[in-house]
Amino acid sequence: AAVNSARSTLLASSAASALRALLLKGLGEEGRPDLDIGNGGKESQDGCGGVSVGAQNLIEAGAKPRVVCGVGNGSASRETECWLRQEIADAGLDGRVGYCVVDESGASVYSASQLATRELPGMDVAMRGAVSIARRLVDPLAELVKIDPQSIGVGLYQHDVDRRRLGEELRAAVVDSVNSVGVDLNTASPSLLEHVAGLSASLAQEIVERRATHGPFAAREDLLLIEGFAPEVHRQAAGFLRIYGGSEPLDATPVHPESYAAARALQARCGERAERLDEAGGVEVLAAELGVGAVTLKDIAASLAGPLADPRASQPEVRVKAPGLDGGGRGGALDAQ
Repeated sequence: AAVNSARSTLLASSAASALRALLLKGLGEEGRPDLDIGNGGKESQDGCGGVSVGAQNLIEAGAKPRVVCGVGNGSASRETECWLRQEIADAGLDGRVGYCVVDESGASVYSASQLATRELPGMDVAMRGAVSIARRLVDPLAELVKIDPQSIGVGLYQHDVDRRRLGEELRAAVVDSVNSVGVDLNTASPSLLEHVAGLSASLAQEIVERRATHGPFAAREDLLLIEGFAPEVHRQAAGFLRIYGGSEPLDATPVHPESYAAARALQARCGERAERLDEAGGVEVLAAELGVGAVTLKDIAASLAGPLADPRASQPEVRVKAPGLDGGGRGGALDAQ
């Protein structure tokens, strides 16, 4: 029994790690459409006669801003890939239109859900699935939170794992991923907001409804105007919510509102970006003067220094294939057959 329990725990943890990696992939904000994709701007021949190529290569080739198509990796994926390459070549769009093979696990579950019906009314199930695949190419984190983690199919031997333990591990992986990245308060969907620490599904819906009726939030403090949004909830969630271009510049950083006074004092002592921190007599001394812990002070300084490293940046880059840049004339459209 102990061995089975340990095995179940290990498999559940493995599935959670795989889910976390899947959530943190995607083109991201910078990939619309000028993300440096591929291998650091270097061309590399792939197994299908195509080329993974960085944005800089496309610019040097005189290409216009490109369109990236998402191709699901399900049934007939290879045939669809070949067809798309041929269409790109026939339209004379070689080097300007690329494509990426996207994991479509769970797309059929989403497309048949009530949430998809509300988000995409008047659209048939197949088209909803296609929209989901396209969205997860850009930002899988925002899209995959709409699907039951157990329906995404990550990890091996899921059926051998205790369902309750697996569910807990996968839900924890989703929450951890959402909070490590942070959520834009003025653009996030209710499905994404409800995974922020401290927020429930009902509060997430209240946030979106207030945003729709009163316009974008100008500051984190505006959340307290929502009925039921208690100070305790605000204290727990505020640090994971971002407001860009609002009335308080620190709202765009991971700095918690409770540390704003310390952050402003640090800016007064060490510059707007805390660039003179090393000249302030040591982190421990300065932290004691500002009334915060040394670790907290380092986190504040890192936030002020510039955009923190997005945890998604450590994941393997999304590979966009650009037919026609391999010198194959018609883009090697039939090679996979």
